Amino acid sequence: MVNPSAAAMEQIKICLRKMQHHYSPLKKLENLLRAISIIMSIHSNGDDQHSQKTMAADDLVRWLVYILARTSTVGCEVEAWYMWELLPQQMITKGDAAYYLTALFSAIHILKSVDAIKKLAEKDEDMMTSMDLSRQLCSPTCSTASDAFVKVAIPDEVAGCIRYATFPGVPQMTTGKLCRVIAHQQGITNPEDHGLYLIVNGFESCLLPHECPDAIRDNLRGTGKPHLFAYKRHDAKIGWPRQVMSTPG
Repeated sequence: MVNPSAAAMEQIKICLRKMQHHYSPLKKLENLLRAISIIMSIHSNGDDQHSQKTMAADDLVRWLVYILARTSTVGCEVEAWYMWELLPQQMITKGDAAYYLTALFSAIHILKSVDAIKKLAEKDEDMMTSMDLSRQLCSPTCSTASDAFVKVAIPDEVAGCIRYATFPGVPQMTTGKLCRVIAHQQGITNPEDHGLYLIVNGFESCLLPHECPDAIRDNLRGTGKPHLFAYKRHDAKIGWPRQVMSTPG
């Protein structure tokens, strides 16, 4: 991860401060997106292989954790829920707003758990230096060590292969919401024909819209069952390789 300049950090801090001060959820979202735009510019400048349109979910969440910690942004969870509850329904079910708000929720979730921070910091030493700062950001009312990401298999029926993507995962994220985020990020034009499936012991089951993948994952880990989440067409018949199943850990 590229260390942002002092000037860039100040710009981000100003955007986050404005996000907190505005009463309008639309203005709050506008300033959050400005901060994320700056983050993406830094990220793409640090690696020519990345662009603003291809920033992976785990990279985005890692950046948000770093930024929230380094800028000492207080009350971030309240702001996220404020926007989620008051923004027009169409905005939080489709488009970039849903994806970036979900990433913000995931970053907040990490900052509540030292174990989750340590997992994320395994790839970035700079993240570990922010751990102590992060403790002041959010009150640990829900201190779990659940992963901040959901790994999902996405079959490419044209290429005849299975691709894998990570998406922000939070306990409050239902299957219905996660499916909308996946469809938007992957450019799925017929989301009504797709669903999120759980594969256990070679058996597929389509998750209901109100079910929570994060809770399901924790339960399966508790029982020691290898499993896989997959987003696919309802009619597609896929041969799932055993070696990609998630194991307890």
